[in-house]
Amino acid sequence: MKNKRFTYVLLVVVGFIYFKLFVRISSNISEETNLPVAQMDQMKLDDIRVKKSFRLKANYQDPFLKNSRIVQKSASNLDPNAPPPEPKPKKEKPVVFWPAIKYYGIVQKTSSKKPRALISIDGTMYKIYVNEEIFDGIVIKSIKRESMVVSFQKETKTISLNP
Repeated sequence: MKNKRFTYVLLVVVGFIYFKLFVRISSNISEETNLPVAQMDQMKLDDIRVKKSFRLKANYQDPFLKNSRIVQKSASNLDPNAPPPEPKPKKEKPVVFWPAIKYYGIVQKTSSKKPRALISIDGTMYKIYVNEEIFDGIVIKSIKRESMVVSFQKETKTISLNP
């Protein structure tokens, strides 16, 4: 008997919750025409303010250069209307286009102490000693088991072992 009463009470509570949920959802779906409509005012040209420009006067010493040996130019000597000086053009390094170089390992005779590198340059296999020049200025500077150092047009590059 107790379980039936408890079940009926729970049914009433769940029904009340579903009713509240239905009322909220239905009130959001229905259209109300009594809502206030925002009206836009015409902008007047008199209300628009012109932005004033300004220029900072840097007529003080740099606090970070206070104890340094660098002599700072006085900002008062500079003409505020003069254009800033043009920076000097930087010297750009020429771009070096490296050929496709792959390192396959060391080839060495047991009786010789000079190792040779087994490399591929643009698909052609070569056996090269250290400081030997090949293929338009490519020079092998050093050879190790896992990598080699190659110089080409005043640039050096480390190439690791290619399996």
